[in-house]
Amino acid sequence: MNEPSVFKNPEAVERCLELPNLISFRFVGSSGHRYYSQLLGAIEGVVQVAQIKRQFQRSSSGGRYISYRFDIFCTEMNEVEGIYRAVGKLPDTKFVL
Repeated sequence: MNEPSVFKNPEAVERCLELPNLISFRFVGSSGHRYYSQLLGAIEGVVQVAQIKRQFQRSSSGGRYISYRFDIFCTEMNEVEGIYRAVGKLPDTKFVL
């Protein structure tokens, strides 16, 4: 059984992404190494480590949250959706952008 898309209009999103392509994913979650490990594990459960090209992080002014950006080379729409789905299920994820 297929899960519903994480996008309202997945066909339009797929046309805009022009896969295969480098996609920037942004996530906001709790600060600390535990969340980063969970985040990385969720992403690596969908794509190979070699597909992760760059990673950036920035702490919030109060230090409670960290914004993460991962630039990932995706070849198929199911990789894009899988990353959003997996990271969105993590309990410490606050925002998926």
